[in-house]
Amino acid sequence: GVKVWDQPEPNVAIEALAFERDWESIALLYEAKPDISATVCTDPELTQMAVSLALALRETGRTAEGERLLQCLRKILTEQGRGEIRSPYLAFDWLNAVWAQVHAIEGDANRAFSRMNRAVDSGARTPFGHRMSDLPAFDRFRAHPEYARLDAGLKQLMAERPNNGMALAFGAGLAMEGVRFAWTEGDAG
Repeated sequence: GVKVWDQPEPNVAIEALAFERDWESIALLYEAKPDISATVCTDPELTQMAVSLALALRETGRTAEGERLLQCLRKILTEQGRGEIRSPYLAFDWLNAVWAQVHAIEGDANRAFSRMNRAVDSGARTPFGHRMSDLPAFDRFRAHPEYARLDAGLKQLMAERPNNGMALAFGAGLAMEGVRFAWTEGDAG
């Protein structure tokens, strides 16, 4: 539980819990580290953790706290979207994918799918795998026809260039057992 914050990459554990939709555990971890919101609000490399924390807070009835995280996340995304990209985690495709998740959490299907389409069209892969179901913010839109199209697009990207990018393999009980990585290096060309 709380020892997650002592690990070198606690964001990986948060993402594993989000992948499992374990919002209660994420909310408890959030409570155990009161200064985490200040950290994710200033570090562009933690945007996905900010998405997961905000979603967990909203899913556990803490809408105002979740909105505060989304507000600082919007600020980071706006800053990173201007001019030179200052973080390797927020290249054009991933910047759009994170914006898409923010809009999905807000319930704005049109903006969420528009941004996610841009991300997929520019070659984005999720940091956890290769399906739309790897993005819990989009769960409410699973019945939307655009969800299926984007899911097929992500799967096609991974089939065309399976060794390009990063994929993490998660398993049940991950928060208790630790993280198992499956890493592939990108093509040189």
